[in-house]
Amino acid sequence: MGEIGIDIGAHRSKGLSAVPLADADVVVTLCAEEECPVARTQGRRLAWPMPDPAAPAPTDEAQRASFRMVRDLIKQRIDAFWQEQES
Repeated sequence: MGEIGIDIGAHRSKGLSAVPLADADVVVTLCAEEECPVARTQGRRLAWPMPDPAAPAPTDEAQRASFRMVRDLIKQRIDAFWQEQES
């Protein structure tokens, strides 16, 4: 993320129970290979299956390429989502 100017150094992953789902307008799940958790929310639910970039890769560069690819896919989906909301 730092490569594209986004500092996520202070961010940490958290369990679904730590997310205030009752306040969420939209919940996006990214699971592909594994089973996605059920997000109990009244908000809109979107499934954007993505490959797991943390899956083992043959080299460090292949691992970084996997993270970059998923990062870019998520950005494309977010951009498309915002365009849809503006229509």
